[in-house]
Amino acid sequence: MCVRRAEVKQGTRFRVARDVGGIELLHANYRRFELQNHTHEGYSISVTLDGGLEFDHRGSKHRAPSGVISAVEPGAIHNARGLSEEWSFVNFLVPVEIARNAVHQIPDRGALPGFAQRVIVDREMTQRLLQLHKRLETSEDTLGRQSDVVLTLTSFFRRHSTAAKNLAPEATPRVSVERARELLHDLYPDRVSLQHLSECAGLSPFHFLRVFVQEIGLTPHVYLNQIRVREAKRRLSLGTPSAQVALECGFCDQSHMVRAFRRVTGVTPGQYQSAHLG
Repeated sequence: MCVRRAEVKQGTRFRVARDVGGIELLHANYRRFELQNHTHEGYSISVTLDGGLEFDHRGSKHRAPSGVISAVEPGAIHNARGLSEEWSFVNFLVPVEIARNAVHQIPDRGALPGFAQRVIVDREMTQRLLQLHKRLETSEDTLGRQSDVVLTLTSFFRRHSTAAKNLAPEATPRVSVERARELLHDLYPDRVSLQHLSECAGLSPFHFLRVFVQEIGLTPHVYLNQIRVREAKRRLSLGTPSAQVALECGFCDQSHMVRAFRRVTGVTPGQYQSAHLG
């Protein structure tokens, strides 16, 4: 199990996603509750769900209504309280090293990126952060989780941090991408990690994922599922039982195969097999 869970308080969920660098995840539903002045070792990134929240930071008050992002750097003193009696939000506490990797092209490696704004209105990024939080809370698909973290948080830091202006376009090492793609074809029945793929490509996980998407047009996770579905189609057409196909093709279970298969083909594995077998 890649997520360690602890119940903090009635109406809250707290987890540590160790397989993606130890990101801490909080889903809070508070009533008449206020977070006192505190600091974090990592980056605190929140999305307000209901009720709205406000916080004090360096002598200024900041308000984040529903659907808005709030962000605070490591070591910054801040607090939080609801704009109404009941308020809720989701929060990522992102370790410093993840932020460093996301903006690895900063000339001064000693400087940590900050945020130009404490309250960020970005509807697309809001949805991506909410989807990432949900995936890290519920999914056990290692490559999918790791890919989503890299893509979403890299995009967030490169779009909204003070390091954005220092970033230059990256080259795409095609030979490295091809090595990783061949590895996916060879290891599709197995559980593949982003670390394994990036080591094969000779790149950092953050750099590898960006150039893979740039070159192939899909994340390694989506590409891997394409390979698995293609092989599942071949085996189903030969009459192999669906449960056996799911196991042999590397899906977590049969329901995982059904979801992936339908997203690619538009039909279920059962429908596909029935049509081929008459």
